[in-house]
This record gives sequence, C-alpha cells and structure tokens, in this order.
Amino acid sequence: GGAGGSGGAGGSGGTGGNADGMGVRGVGPTVHELTGCTYATFIKCDPLPFIGTKGAVGLCQWFERLESVFQISECKETDRVKFAMATLRGRALTWWNGRTKAMGIEAGNNTPWSEVKKWMTEEFCPRSVIQRME
Repeated sequence: GGAGGSGGAGGSGGTGGNADGMGVRGVGPTVHELTGCTYATFIKCDPLPFIGTKGAVGLCQWFERLESVFQISECKETDRVKFAMATLRGRALTWWNGRTKAMGIEAGNNTPWSEVKKWMTEEFCPRSVIQRME
C-alpha cells in the first residue's frame, strides 16, 4: 500500500516533535476548495483595506479591487460581505458595526453584496459627489 505513509515525518522528529506532527496530520481533506474560497485564500489575494476617508474615489478603488479579489479567489456570493467587511478599518468599521447592530452581524453578513455596496455608496459618497462623477 502506497498511501499509508506511517514512516513519514512524524517518526524523525525525536523528542517533542509529536505535537507539531499531529497538527499537520489532523488537517484532513480541504472541503473549502469545493465550496468557494477560505478567508485565508481571500486575504492572500491582497484586498485593499477600506477606511472611508478618501471619498468616492477611495470607495470605487476598493470596490474594483474587491471584485478582482472575488474573481481570483473564487469567493462565493454568500461569503463576499463577510470577507469584504473584514477589510474595513477606522470610520468604515465603526459605520458597519453601527449598521449591523440593530439587525445582528449574521443578518448583515447575509445581506447581498450588491445591497451592501449600495449602503456604502450612500454613506461614503454623498449624492453631490456622485453627480459630479457622472
């Protein structure tokens, strides 16, 4: 049998090597690859942090970068809001926490990405700015 692997890395560690070996062996099958991306994969694609201080331009750049990261990481629609909101900092994070306080973070994370983008546009791009951009 080839797949057993009983004489592998675990045996050569000497004293104290067992704890590390168990962690690696205990990982099991990577189910996430079949169902979309993990948060680690999303972060490896280098999404921009969003602070909410650069107005419409900053928001547009953040949206564009996130859309690109969603494509590259094959992020599922159901994970997009949760992962995107993890990149918020400062004022933007305070805004999101306030926005989700009433509905609960689960409900916030389950809101469609398109809807959250609308909320963020209303909050971080005042109407007057949007009209100038069009």
